[in-house]
Amino acid sequence: MEIKILENWNKKVTPEDDVWLLGDVVHHHSGNYVNTLKNLNGKKHLIIGNHEKNIMNNEKAKKVFESIDYYKEITDNGKMVVMFHHPILEWNRYYQNSIHLHGHIHNKTTLDTYKIIKSRKNAYNVGVDVIGFEPCTLDEVIDRNIEFWKINE
Repeated sequence: MEIKILENWNKKVTPEDDVWLLGDVVHHHSGNYVNTLKNLNGKKHLIIGNHEKNIMNNEKAKKVFESIDYYKEITDNGKMVVMFHHPILEWNRYYQNSIHLHGHIHNKTTLDTYKIIKSRKNAYNVGVDVIGFEPCTLDEVIDRNIEFWKINE
């Protein structure tokens, strides 16, 4: 998985791109993960997940990121996006069609959390095992989630 992500990353991401990583970045990483992160294109922003202990305890690792937050709201192509590692049932401006991006549940379709969050309007899983092991634009995240749901009905 790691090799596939690294192969795909710099082909797709330019040094000027902002890339948001929604947790579990180096949970099972082997080798020098700080060097690996440094060699990835783009301005990397971290949303802290439940497996970020290695990064948060390493000053060199933290310096790789432009920002580190637990929760973040941004606008992407005129759409409000709420980012949090864990799925949220109702997020800020939910009723105004804002979008929620989350990780944490990976591709585990048997979890109750998966079944519940899949039913929520505008909630999308950015786990690499759902979005194709490469950084994606917001539109690609949405399309790949729809494909994933169809395959796993």
